Amino acid sequence: MLAKWDVNIYIHSMTKYQQLIAELYRDHAAEMEAFQAIHDDYMGNQKKYQAKFNTIGSNVMEILHFYERQLCGKSERSGMGVYSSKLAEKFWMEIKKKLPMIDFVGVKIS
Repeated sequence: MLAKWDVNIYIHSMTKYQQLIAELYRDHAAEMEAFQAIHDDYMGNQKKYQAKFNTIGSNVMEILHFYERQLCGKSERSGMGVYSSKLAEKFWMEIKKKLPMIDFVGVKIS
């Protein structure tokens, strides 16, 4: 196990979006774990888990958008919109590594 200072060194060596994702998973562990479980079930049977996936997923999407705004808000206000959009893309690519079906939140499969 890492000593407390080892963890801080590790976090400080991360990029800003990686730090925010680590903070997201730390501060919203219960929500993210619940969504990860239903996400994994949804990957196996989309029709069966559609309603629960969308319900839990909508709350998780609000959390994710909050962190995305934290990450990109200052860049957009300072006139660095192109940089901000690339930063947002990196943020979502990192999220999709653990949650590849995140884009399906809110989609209704018939």
